[in-house]
Amino acid sequence: MSRYPGNPLWHQERDIPMAIMTREEWDQAAADGHITPEHVMTRLKGIVDHVFGNQSSIGYDEDGFVTALTAEGLPVPGGVTLVVHSNDHPPPHVHIELRSHPGQTLRIRLDTAEFMDEAPKGVNTKRLKGLQRAIRENHEVLATWWQTYHGDPVVLS
Repeated sequence: MSRYPGNPLWHQERDIPMAIMTREEWDQAAADGHITPEHVMTRLKGIVDHVFGNQSSIGYDEDGFVTALTAEGLPVPGGVTLVVHSNDHPPPHVHIELRSHPGQTLRIRLDTAEFMDEAPKGVNTKRLKGLQRAIRENHEVLATWWQTYHGDPVVLS
């Protein structure tokens, strides 16, 4: 049974809030009396994610509304995906997702190809150099994504 029967912004079968993504949607939902405490908490989390630069595929503005839904990802050989987040912070960088180390963060700067984090255990120097090479070889695409999201051109020095 739903906690908010008849609320069109509440998923009745799953008993969870539906996303309110824009200020206009929020204002209309408020005017219609459909905002729940769960909607408020979801929006507050968006504000916190924005303020603290939390990494996610969803970008939020300072008021907790969605600015972007996806990150750009480029798969490269060796079980690696290079990801540029739409809601990221300077300096310009790429997140490296290693299939062999799920959930671990490894970031590399787009302007210097230097690592911003220590490598996860088990990732050797040869693999790290290969990741830097992948950044250099794909720099044009990655820098274009960064510039599209953040407006700042990125030159590799």
